[in-house]
Formats: sequence, structure tokens, C-alpha cells
Amino acid sequence: LFAQLIAAQPQPAWCVSSSATMLASPVTSGPRSPVKGMSRSLAPRIEQLIGLLHSSAPSKQTSAISELAMLSASSETARQVIISRNVERTLISLLGSTHDPQLQCWIMAILSNLVTSAAPGVPSVKLRQSAAVPILCQLVTSEDSNVQHSAALHLAT
Repeated sequence: LFAQLIAAQPQPAWCVSSSATMLASPVTSGPRSPVKGMSRSLAPRIEQLIGLLHSSAPSKQTSAISELAMLSASSETARQVIISRNVERTLISLLGSTHDPQLQCWIMAILSNLVTSAAPGVPSVKLRQSAAVPILCQLVTSEDSNVQHSAALHLAT
């Protein structure tokens, strides 16, 4: 019934097309391959963000961590680039030195997202993150419930 109602409605010229034509026609525009196109465009940005992790300005570090958390959550390609740059040590160091619950949660999110990706030829991500275990054990006793929850989840993975 819904399809009949839609078919009965007049369609603008740009919208008229048959399903068979749309399925048979190759896509000639739009996003590139997620791996090929995104890796070229994400790698330089991720390099910048990794550089900002070493900044002496806390606001730059916070911004970089926030964006890395977003990228690591949304893109396999981003996770692969981050893993290949061996950023875990820096993130674990920052996790141990910050007392900001939001930053702690973002860092733990990045670390957790990296564990879900396997990069060929890279030593086990879990093994590389083993240095975080003592810090995560301390964070399980944090006063912030979100930090407690994130630390416990990361320890469980």
C-alpha cells in the first residue's frame, strides 16, 4: 500500500528513475573506498593529533585526545593508522598523569577501540597495552562512576 501511494505521487524530474536502472548503473561519484581514500586523508590529520599529544598546552592535548577518541570509534582505517604509530605508550602515560575524568574516559575509549582492531605485522595491541593495567586498577576505585565503568570494561577486554 505504501509503495502504491508513493508511486501515485508526482515526482520531480531529478527523482524519477527506475530501480533496475539504479541497480545496473555503476556509482560514478560519492565517497571513495573506505580504506584507500580515508587512509590518505586521515593519516596526516592523525599525525598532527599525535604531535599535539606531546604539547605543553593542556587545551591542545585535550582537543587531540577528543578527536582521536572520535576517529578511533568511527573508522577502522583511523584505528589502523593509530596502531601503526604505536601511540599506546603516550596515551597510557597521559592516562596515568591526568585527573580529568573526561580525558580519562576518552583515553580509555581510544585504547579499547584499538584493541578491537588487528593490524598485520604489529605486535599484539593487548600486549602493548599491558602497561596500562596498574593504572586501570587504580581507576576502578575512582570517585567518578564513568571512569570506574570504563576502567573495568577495559580490564575485562
